[in-house]
Amino acid sequence: MESRFRKILIAPLDWGLGHATRCIPLIRFFQEKGREVVVASSGEALVLLKAEFPKIVFFELPAYNVHYEFDSMAVNMMLQLPKLRSVIIKENQALQKILINFSADLIISDNRYGIHHPEIPSVFLGHQLAVQMPSPIKVFSKLSLKWHSRMLEPFNQIWVPDFAAQSNLSGKLSHGIKMKRPIFFIGPLSRFKRDDIVEENLPLLVLISGQEPKRSQFEKQIIEQLSDWDKEVILLRGLPSEENVLETQNKYLKIFNHKESKDLESLILRAKRIICRSGYSSIMDFAALHKRVLFVPTNGQTEQEYLAEYLTESGLAMSATEKNLNIIQNLQQLDLISPLKMENMQLGFLLEQALKDL
Repeated sequence: MESRFRKILIAPLDWGLGHATRCIPLIRFFQEKGREVVVASSGEALVLLKAEFPKIVFFELPAYNVHYEFDSMAVNMMLQLPKLRSVIIKENQALQKILINFSADLIISDNRYGIHHPEIPSVFLGHQLAVQMPSPIKVFSKLSLKWHSRMLEPFNQIWVPDFAAQSNLSGKLSHGIKMKRPIFFIGPLSRFKRDDIVEENLPLLVLISGQEPKRSQFEKQIIEQLSDWDKEVILLRGLPSEENVLETQNKYLKIFNHKESKDLESLILRAKRIICRSGYSSIMDFAALHKRVLFVPTNGQTEQEYLAEYLTESGLAMSATEKNLNIIQNLQQLDLISPLKMENMQLGFLLEQALKDL
């Protein structure tokens, strides 16, 4: 590995937990190479990473705090651009203060547009280079891509956590795209490894995640439908800062707020079936562990809707909309398809090549 990169700052976005979880293998990679790593983030992402890495140094960044007044994520983002611009400026100011205490020689920003420095090699980590616009404003797709390319100009490189080959997980979100900064496909990032074959003795695992209020609405919908499910099911709410065990009147259902990576990996390996949002980090985890998954995209989040459709059409998974979700019927159909899987997902050559070219 490049010897000039000794001190590394990694800064994941705090929308849900996916950005934080996919930074876990990056942190481990650099630690195993003897590098010093610090993390800067906020909210639940910061809580999760502190639990995973209790011995490293953490810094707090401003939270983006996007509010969801409309179903469409793209519309919400457009209406809150002035606020987001303000947060980007504030997080860059926070970075300047962090660099007084930690003289980083490499900065990796997972979807935080203000975390870069003109004198320090800075990398943007992201899988959605082409933002998926909803139908009413799809005419602005080219303009959106041009704007996104401009937003990424302060970075030296763009890292996409996927393979460049035709067999990939992100589809048109990151493939066939040109930007002003060089794009490197470093391979999918998962905190999990499929080292051992484990008996699938857990009939169903449900993973809830995302921003409020949609997270709570999805949880309520799932619990209501599970009243007709007569086998063991474990539901994780995706709330690492809350107390962990919740009471339930359903004798088949156990609810936990959060499980750390090792325990979660064990649950996923044991699960015969999984219900989850079609967030990209979750997709990478399930591909690493070869699991059968029913994806339910968040209504209005065009990225999740596209990924669910793309994986379903590719025969890699199954999906249902929130409106059409019928757990009993959907899981019967899920049993008929092959698991979602992707081979050779360990970090190595592709990441080393990107670092060499920085």
